[in-house]
Amino acid sequence: MNDFILSPITLDELETRIVNRFKSELNSATPLQPKQEEELLTSKQSAKVLGVSLVTLHKWKTEGRIPFCRMGTRVRFKRSELFGAWILYLRERGRTMASKPTPPQFKTVTYQLNDETNYYQKVSCDIGFNKLPDELKIEETRRPEQIHSSQIIRGRIKNGRYLFFTGLLTTEFPDFFFGDHYEFVNGNKKNSFVLFHFSKDKKYLNAYFYNHFKVYPKRRKTFIREQVEQIKKGGESRPPLVVPNHFTGQLFNDL
Repeated sequence: MNDFILSPITLDELETRIVNRFKSELNSATPLQPKQEEELLTSKQSAKVLGVSLVTLHKWKTEGRIPFCRMGTRVRFKRSELFGAWILYLRERGRTMASKPTPPQFKTVTYQLNDETNYYQKVSCDIGFNKLPDELKIEETRRPEQIHSSQIIRGRIKNGRYLFFTGLLTTEFPDFFFGDHYEFVNGNKKNSFVLFHFSKDKKYLNAYFYNHFKVYPKRRKTFIREQVEQIKKGGESRPPLVVPNHFTGQLFNDL
């Protein structure tokens, strides 16, 4: 153990010794290099560095995933801070790609054409499902440019409104069409995708209703192709459907 010798000292002497010690340390220290200014990038430059769109960059900024600073009304990003946002994006993308997607579920309603009324009448549907009306009718539309189709499929009018209404849009499969159904749930607009399959003679119709499921345009062609293949094969995602034997034989023999 070291021995310490205590000797009296005044406050002025103590202050002088401390100041001299600091001066000695500063003189012997390596001179500091002037700090370089951090490179600031515009939104367009930052999006290019990250390899994402401006929309994605704005979304990350809004969600607080990527730091930014303001210079007046302009938004700037530090190049050194872009790396962390990119790593986070890769991790989330990896988790998304690794997770197995859940096949979308649908409800099936079967209709038969009434030659007298020109309405397709419901003959069978999944138990408890009531989002499609008992009758559907196909008509020509006066506004094909708005709904991107020359035909619509609708329900009857009740209290001044159609019970169901959508454009009947074509697919790469001659007897399959699709449309969208909109409804408001607790003040929020909800979209549901509907796939329609007609028999060759147009006497029968199966409507596959994907409740609150939206198919974006870039994904639509692939999605419809996958669903048609499942329907043809009687895939696992297709719920059991109890209909008269003469109907199912007619419709699915036409596939």
